[in-house]
Order: sequence, then C-alpha cells, then structure tokens
Amino acid sequence: MAEIQSQKWARLAYVHMQTPARVAKKDKMEKYGGLWMRLPYLVLTNGLSQAVAFIASKYDEQKKPEFGWVLSDLAAILGYTQNTVQTEIQSFPDTRKYALATRQVLDASIWYKRYAEGIYGLDPTNDAARGDR
Repeated sequence: MAEIQSQKWARLAYVHMQTPARVAKKDKMEKYGGLWMRLPYLVLTNGLSQAVAFIASKYDEQKKPEFGWVLSDLAAILGYTQNTVQTEIQSFPDTRKYALATRQVLDASIWYKRYAEGIYGLDPTNDAARGDR
C-alpha cells in the first residue's frame, strides 16, 4: 500500500522533532516548537517567501539555532538544502509552483504543531510557545 502525503509529513515531522540535538536543549526546543506553532500564521499573513525570510533573518547558529532547525525542516519539506531554501522560494518562475510550495508547508506544519504540543508539551495559548522570544 502506498503512503499518502499526510503520512510522509507526519513521519518527517516526527523524525525532526525527535532529533537528539534539538531535544537536548529544552529552552531551544520550546522555542523551536513555538516557531512551528506560529509558522502557519506567518505564512498565511505574509506569504511563504516573507515567512522564510523572517526565519532566516533571525537565525544565529550560536544564539538562536532553533531558527536554523526550522529552515532545515522547511528545506526537507520542499526538497532543498537549508542554504538554498530561501533563494529557491523567491525565484519560483510562476505562481502555481509558489502556491504548491505554500500548500506543502501548511500541510506539513499541521504535524509539526501536533508534535510540538504532544511531544514537547507546549500549550498553544501560552506566550512561551510563541517562539520569538
């Protein structure tokens, strides 16, 4: 039996959320989960390109690795590398490809949000889950 796309997103999100380097840093893990809880709102409000640009601008390997983790996850969802995901999204030749990428990110983000709540125990109504602080 073939695996449906939703199952692929669920498996990918689970693997990313369980990465030992992410789980070992509790404060960063909560911010990482919070970013995934906010990402759909960022994408729907500002568009995929602007949301990715925002995340990329906040990324600092030493101080804010959680933003890099989200970039890496987005790259895996869309089939790019972490270093090229922002450039690739901004250079889509037509709106159909951009709309498809947006839909893929939104569909996958459902699973990341679920696992952030279930695995990390984040409450979506809590300010700490906002991920930006």
